[in-house]
Amino acid sequence: MKKVEPTTVRVGDLVTVHGTGLDQVAAVLIGLKTPALIEKTESKIVIRVPYDEKNPDGYEAALHFVAPGHPIASSEVSLTVSPASRAAVPTPVRIESRVRVVERTVSVGATAPQRLEFDAGDGKGIRIEVRTEAGDVEVRLETKGGDPDQATVRATYAGRLDWRVNPDDLRAAAPGTRPLTAVLTLAGDAAEPIPVQIVVEVPKSTAAVGKEVPAAKSEAPRAAPTQRPRAGAGKSGKS
Repeated sequence: MKKVEPTTVRVGDLVTVHGTGLDQVAAVLIGLKTPALIEKTESKIVIRVPYDEKNPDGYEAALHFVAPGHPIASSEVSLTVSPASRAAVPTPVRIESRVRVVERTVSVGATAPQRLEFDAGDGKGIRIEVRTEAGDVEVRLETKGGDPDQATVRATYAGRLDWRVNPDDLRAAAPGTRPLTAVLTLAGDAAEPIPVQIVVEVPKSTAAVGKEVPAAKSEAPRAAPTQRPRAGAGKSGKS
């Protein structure tokens, strides 16, 4: 990585990373958050700064880069993030109760990804839980029939992932498409498949039954480091 700009941002802003070999990066992390990848080439990555519900007044976090088969690459660059306008901050979804639509243990490895489909309704109130004791896995969420480049990527950290899905994480294949069919793909880089527990819950109002379908190959980044509350002034550095 050669340069990151800007480093003092608001939620929803775009940040550009310049460097070489960036097309090998599967995911960028801002602390524990995985921002949406807007553009990725060999020399540039553009990400959108995510909202952090645990730090609504802003936060400060370092950039990290995840590439399959390699340890997480941590940079010395930190982003200082301020809240966006009220209209740009996602409104928390209050869910009275959820229904568990997927609950199973699957085997995931470098040559054995797993793919599940479930009815996601309007994309609100979804919770995804992933557990493994033998390594870490990548979790990709996308809309069936949508653009694969618009998939949202998360990864387990120390074998755990608790994901409260934001509606923006699911993009309809066509505007106004409801209900959404979500596609969840789990992949890893272990030579031998490892057992992975997966649970998906949706609001009671979303009548859904999880369905496993044939898997396709997928790359798998590894886990994430820490994120700290905003300390004040922006920081920057070189990797």
